[in-house]
Amino acid sequence: MFKYLKYSYFIVFLIVLSASSFSYAQEVSEAQEEVTEETVPEELPQSEAAPEMVQKNINMKAGPKLKELEEYTAILLNGLEPAQAQYIYNIRQQFGMIRSVQVIRTDVENAVESCSAENPDLKSKMTERFESWNDVIVPKLAVADVALKDAIQRQTFRPTVRLSMLLDYVQEAFEERDAQIKKVPVTTAEACGSLLESMDETEGNLKELIEGVIVDLNELSADPDQTAAVE
Repeated sequence: MFKYLKYSYFIVFLIVLSASSFSYAQEVSEAQEEVTEETVPEELPQSEAAPEMVQKNINMKAGPKLKELEEYTAILLNGLEPAQAQYIYNIRQQFGMIRSVQVIRTDVENAVESCSAENPDLKSKMTERFESWNDVIVPKLAVADVALKDAIQRQTFRPTVRLSMLLDYVQEAFEERDAQIKKVPVTTAEACGSLLESMDETEGNLKELIEGVIVDLNELSADPDQTAAVE
């Protein structure tokens, strides 16, 4: 059975720029307000922001898209050897990392735009710094996307279209979870200044993270017996 993703996403969350530029509030339905223990499984990151910036009382209900993902995964892995299932596990895991970085990039872009609009004196510095920051991150994401597609093509035990469908299910489950969280820009001069100051560190950290994803994907062997699990 396809095990839940245990790979820690906190390395992403702890270096996110948007943590200092967004506040978070849960948009809950009447039914969700009654939820206490039924939360999104560990395989889905709880937020694309640093965990300490998220309200601790937020509980996110596992919805139908997550159920569909689990059902499709069970069917996809039925009959596979353990090493083959591990190969697919690694692909799904690295897709989650790529997506997390993509969301971070979007959050940072939105934060910079909000900060620039509310703090004209910071607009020039923030815009220029984000452009250079973005010029480092986006090309790395493009390379990671190619590495992901290559890893899907190299395996022979499942049709590539079925693995692509798996990632579609993962994406839908992420979107379902994300819809429960509303991100609100924080545009004080202090928060925006903190965002600007943190870009040097986050640029290096995210670049290193994406490069690690690329290496892990490129090292996946088409021979499942040689496939090593991602630590």
